Amino acid sequence: MAASLFSKMHETEKQRAVRTLPKSLDVYVWTQRGLALKHQFTPEATREARAGLERALAIDPQYGPAWWVLGWINAMDVWMGLSGEWTFARMPEALAQIRRGIELDPSSSQAYQALSVALGGPSTRDQALAAVQRSVELAPGEAEAWLLQSLLLLSFRPPAEALASAERAMQMYPIPPAYFHGIYSRVL
Repeated sequence: MAASLFSKMHETEKQRAVRTLPKSLDVYVWTQRGLALKHQFTPEATREARAGLERALAIDPQYGPAWWVLGWINAMDVWMGLSGEWTFARMPEALAQIRRGIELDPSSSQAYQALSVALGGPSTRDQALAAVQRSVELAPGEAEAWLLQSLLLLSFRPPAEALASAERAMQMYPIPPAYFHGIYSRVL
């Protein structure tokens, strides 16, 4: 079953790559590197990701994934204070970056995950939940979307709904990334 899920996830990635081609391979590499660095949660990784994504957008300002990854990095910096360079006053800028990425690539599940993270404040939780539910609709085999949905459901839905979403995410990985366990334990 896990192999089948991974196969479906990889097929989704291949289809997305064909749909949104960047102007150069460097743009693609910097965008993918930024996405990978997002999971390190350090000031250095945040700055490195931001710099690479800004280089990518200087070459190809129409490449949607670079926009939403940059917005995601910046939103996480706002929420977590990773670099100290982005405060809550700059969240509208991060949201604009993510929305620009969605405008250019509206079928990207991960872009909607980024939007849900940026909208994760108490006054915008309904919008955040709608964004992550759109992510799940676009890529039902993407474990991160299910896990993020579980966190948002936990905020204002019965705990059983949040737990079901978290368990679905955990089942998709034979060996889940370390941060999955932290989020899963919050839902439990």
